[in-house]
Amino acid sequence: MNYNKQKGKRFEKKIATIINEVFNINDIDIPETLKVNRYFSSGSADYETGDINFGILYKYFFNIIIECKKWNNITKKKSTIKYLYKQYSKKHEGKTVWLIIEDRYGKPIIILPKNLSYVQDISKQLDTVLDLNDDNLIALDFKTFITAYKNYVVKE
Repeated sequence: MNYNKQKGKRFEKKIATIINEVFNINDIDIPETLKVNRYFSSGSADYETGDINFGILYKYFFNIIIECKKWNNITKKKSTIKYLYKQYSKKHEGKTVWLIIEDRYGKPIIILPKNLSYVQDISKQLDTVLDLNDDNLIALDFKTFITAYKNYVVKE
């Protein structure tokens, strides 16, 4: 297997692990297959949508598709990020795409539409980590975002 595919798989597993940690899934005694995991073929099979399978957390991620990309230098890829987001949005029409990107030595960054009510609410609490020069998209630290998202969707 080539290096880029391995790098992508590791990144997808990292994103799934972060979601499981934030939602405290690892504290529950459930089979691994019901936890948030990367799709085996990274969304290329007909029944897979995106890179991440939400498992038992599906109800909190209804209508959301996660696509993951790992690059060497994100700051030089702003136009690529915007283009890629548009492509994924067309591919997954009717769904909300969360594009999660990461620099070689950076932290995961989530790219998503600014106009969603939960994004407007959450983004007031968080700093934009990458200026995409785009009126429709926002870039936030993924771990901070997913923690705020959990607090938004889980009414304990």
